[in-house]
Amino acid sequence: MNTHFAIETVGAKQSSPARKLWENSYENLRSAVGAALTRELFHFSLPTPRSASTPSRSRRLRVGVSLSSLNLAWSTN
Repeated sequence: MNTHFAIETVGAKQSSPARKLWENSYENLRSAVGAALTRELFHFSLPTPRSASTPSRSRRLRVGVSLSSLNLAWSTN
């Protein structure tokens, strides 16, 4: 006759202190890398030609550059 034992745990899984430290360090690194990738490195504005519909207002194109994206925005001055 075979006897089978089963152990069940209820609630949160227990982690060792070393594993928790590693997981926290990994999450901190991920956050830092994400922030560095999305931080704007530089930006500049370019004047755009005046259109016939808005001759009194000049418009500018703002260009922002980060490691992960290129952002374009119009503004009216």
